[in-house]
Order: sequence, then structure tokens, then C-alpha cells
Amino acid sequence: MDDYSKKLRYILPTLLAITFGTVIFFVLLRLLLEFGLHVSTIKEEVWHKGIPFFMPWIPVMIWLRPRLRVLTFDSFEDRRRSAFLLTAALTIMMATVMSQEYLTTATGELTEVKRVGDIESMPPARYYHIEQFAVNTELQGFASQLREYGKRNEKLMMDLYFVCPMVDESAKEQIPTIWYGVHFHNEISNRLSAAQTEREYQSFRNRCEYEMLGYQYTTVDHLERVTASEKQDRYQEAIKSTRAAAGDYIILEPVREKYEARSGNKLVWAVGSIPIGLAVFMLMLVGADYKQPG
Repeated sequence: MDDYSKKLRYILPTLLAITFGTVIFFVLLRLLLEFGLHVSTIKEEVWHKGIPFFMPWIPVMIWLRPRLRVLTFDSFEDRRRSAFLLTAALTIMMATVMSQEYLTTATGELTEVKRVGDIESMPPARYYHIEQFAVNTELQGFASQLREYGKRNEKLMMDLYFVCPMVDESAKEQIPTIWYGVHFHNEISNRLSAAQTEREYQSFRNRCEYEMLGYQYTTVDHLERVTASEKQDRYQEAIKSTRAAAGDYIILEPVREKYEARSGNKLVWAVGSIPIGLAVFMLMLVGADYKQPG
């Protein structure tokens, strides 16, 4: 029991410091760049996935790894010590992912708009509630994206993007800079033959196109503005397919859930993932022997 206390006193403070320090640092950095200075052009995938999945390894390897040298094992010492590093990194990753996703939704304010055209004269917002609008379904754009993923690229992700210009219900006047976007996603095995993959893709696309024929565009609680992201790039491709003139387009996606529920359980997971990860780490310490640091 005395050795376990020594392990905790020597390792836990460093683990706590790098965990909370990493999460808080990137929250403050994003708040400064995006909401303070308004200078960040970093895509959301970087904040949500890129930074959380790669940056935690830096403090883990620099500050935590030397601390783990006090742990000794009967066998597979390198592998078992690496398990501690992995557990710590995964804890920081999860907390960073959820905190960034929560920051994205929690800081988005809902703007009340009477007409679609009023959006252009207002400061940019993330969420809009528009009293009156319609969609010009005769001018529909389309883009698709196929991506391999998985440890061995065993999965194939298929994403389809549809866009239509939004118009004011009263004036029936097209607003060429504001578009309504609908995104569909599907995953299939990447081990299929080229012919099977093509059939799966065409079947998925046909289902989506059929759904778009009767799509309820106005049955929404509010609309969400698509910000700098991979999704925004694909929507821009869809707009170009309509031969629309080049421009700085505003793309809005439908949201049927209540605005108040936009963050879901993200904050709970952001806070709760840390004690869960720490508990696993502390439990793993039971199986390790302790040697006095030299």
C-alpha cells in the first residue's frame, strides 16, 4: 500500500496537470482566435479531430513518459508501460474532443430573422430561425465524396450533398448567396468489388434523390450555418454544379431538434471522461511495481 501511495504521488500530479492543462489550453486558444480576435480560419475538423487526436501525445511523451520510469513489471515491460501512455493520451483525447464540440455548439447564438434576405445585412451567426422562406427546388446542385477509413481502410464512407437556393416567400425573389444544404451519409465495406461498390453507391444515391423529391424543407426548428469545414467545401462544389457565379455563399442546414438541445451530453462527456480515464489509469497502477527514482 505504501508503494502504491508513492506511485500516485510521483505520477498523478503530472497526469492531472497535462490533462487539464491540454484541455483548457485549446479551449482558451480557440476562444481567443475565433471569438476574441476573429482571425482563425482553421476548419472545424481540425478543432474536433486533428488537434484532439495528435496534440495530446506531445505532453504525454514529454512530461508523463519520464515519470513512468519508476514502474517496473515482471514481463513485457515496454508494452505495459506503453499502455499507461495510451490510457493517458486517450483520456486527454476524449476530453478535448468533447470540450471542442461543446464549445462549437454552446457558443452559437440563435438569431431571429423575418426574411431570408435579412441574413446578409446581419453579423454572421451560427443558428437562425427564419419566419418566412421557401426553397427553389428547380435549381438543385449535387456533390459527392467517397473516403476510405479504418485501421486497414476496411470501410468506405459515402457522403452526398444537395443544395437549393433559398427564396423569400413574399417576394419570390431568389437570393443567390444563400443556399439550403442537405447532407446524407452511408458506410459500406471497402472489401467489395468495384462493380458491387458502384451498385451500392447508385442504390444509395437513388434513395437520397427520391427522398429529396418530397423533402420537407420548412419543417424545421431552426437552421445552422455551415462554417469553414470539409462539409462547406463539398457544398461549394454542389453550388458550382448549378453553374452559379462564383461568390461567398451562405449555406444553411436544417435542424429539427430544439435549439436548447443543441449541445446534447457533450459537456457531461467532456467533464466525465477525465475521472473515468484517471480511474482506469489508477487501477492499472496496482499491477506495477515501484522503484525509487534515481
